Amino acid sequence: MKNKELIAKLSRPALVLLICVVLSIASPNFLTKTNILNVLRQSSLLLIMSLGMLFAMLLGKGLDLSIGATLALSSCWAAMIMAEDPSNVWLTILGVGVSIVVALIIGAINGSLVAYFHLPAMLVTYGTRQIIRGIAYLQMSDKVVTFLPRAITYIGTGRILGVGVPIWIAGLLTVIVIFILKKTAFGRRFFLVGANDSTANFSGINSKKTIVYGFMINALFAAIAGLIYIGRLNAAEPQLGPDFHFNAIAACAVGGVSMSGGTGDPFGVVCGAIILML
Repeated sequence: MKNKELIAKLSRPALVLLICVVLSIASPNFLTKTNILNVLRQSSLLLIMSLGMLFAMLLGKGLDLSIGATLALSSCWAAMIMAEDPSNVWLTILGVGVSIVVALIIGAINGSLVAYFHLPAMLVTYGTRQIIRGIAYLQMSDKVVTFLPRAITYIGTGRILGVGVPIWIAGLLTVIVIFILKKTAFGRRFFLVGANDSTANFSGINSKKTIVYGFMINALFAAIAGLIYIGRLNAAEPQLGPDFHFNAIAACAVGGVSMSGGTGDPFGVVCGAIILML
């Protein structure tokens, strides 16, 4: 069994390597520093959303179809606040705070409906997706908010030591997720609840709260991705991210996250995101 698990873990980085070899043969420009950094930059947004989706999928309660709409609504509200005066630092901080709070509320609603009302996650998040997207259209009135603060455009397009800021953020979040899931009791709860929530309850774990936390973390990562996305575009509109949930789910699935819950690895999700982007 251990050998099979080891082979499964090694197969994903091996696939990344194989694709890179094939693409480098097909195009001599593939292995250039500029192209590699571009691939990583393009993968970073997908990776951030996929890391959030990992928490929801580990619970084994279904998939979260609302993260694209959550990204749109949270980033649009943030942009509307920040665009009032792009040079005002406090408005920028307020906008970021509102974005995070909005996302956490959406995640808490999704998680509570799944955990306490025993509703299927796919149906719940499909419904909330429609509602959230509708609120975004209502608030924006078909307008596009532009001229965002430099701090926001920097996290979308800036560079540190020649490497894009989104890559640094995605790398930092990956390390944090690995630490939480592998080294903390809080992180291990997601695996236990996903494997068997009844057994988890008998072990003293509040499975309902864990489910809510999982959806809240997922929504939080969507908000972070949204801030990076509008920073890259220097604009925000309610149509952002219509298919982002499918991409995140696919990256997790390719990365070895079980659809039935209880099994998943952050490094596998990293490989899944890069494979899809390649």
